Amino acid sequence: MGTLLAGGVVFSPPPPAAAMVITTTPQPVPPTALVEYLRRDIGLSEDALALGVRQAIQEQAPLAVTLWRFGLLSLGQLDQVLDWQEHQN
Repeated sequence: MGTLLAGGVVFSPPPPAAAMVITTTPQPVPPTALVEYLRRDIGLSEDALALGVRQAIQEQAPLAVTLWRFGLLSLGQLDQVLDWQEHQN
């Protein structure tokens, strides 16, 4: 059973901890530019972004991958975000 978030997105809790994305390299807090891109160009809601940022920090995982794992980004959108990030550096 899921929880309805703003924008009609249904959030379902993740599977057991074995499915968490955890890196050995500490991940920085997601840059403001990335969060703005996800809001403006991808169309994610504030609730979706808040969930993603919170989980990414907790899991020490990249924000885009965390959003995809939660079903908040499609595979195509994940690719689009990763391309955008690559061109920012």
